[in-house]
Amino acid sequence: MVTLSDGSELRAEPYHYIEVTQPSDFVYGVGEQIDRKTGKHTPFAGMIHPTAVDSINFDTLNMAVGDSRIKRRVQYYVLGLSDSSQVRCQKSDCVIVDSRDGAGLWCVGQLESHRIHSGFSGRIPFENIRKIEVREFSVAETVVLVTVTAVVVAGIIAVAWLGSHAIYSLR
Repeated sequence: MVTLSDGSELRAEPYHYIEVTQPSDFVYGVGEQIDRKTGKHTPFAGMIHPTAVDSINFDTLNMAVGDSRIKRRVQYYVLGLSDSSQVRCQKSDCVIVDSRDGAGLWCVGQLESHRIHSGFSGRIPFENIRKIEVREFSVAETVVLVTVTAVVVAGIIAVAWLGSHAIYSLR
């Protein structure tokens, strides 16, 4: 979380911000890289110097209360790279850094100012930042949690499988 000089707070997810000390032109995004030759998709987070930029929209239908459905449009950027691969990221997961705007903390997130929430994408000048708080992330704790969860799920599957076979053997 970034607290600004005026008391406003900006919340940004991990990998949704970057410190720029020298004016530069690039896109910073979180999404997936697509190898167009093999079709392989891999997670991506970082700076991109695209050779081409395109945008696409996907419409999704979400279940709502009763029989009504809510339609949601999600905009993606498709960024072509020099090796002919592409990076695809949601508009809400990338920030376009423009050298004309100078140095600062570039980010995308939710801004709360005077109890009003709004989306934010852009630069915060360093002199406007009062405080930055970063959530702690422990790789060891996450690995243990994922491992324990996998063992529990495997145990449940094994019990269910054994239980279904035990019924057949009793018949």
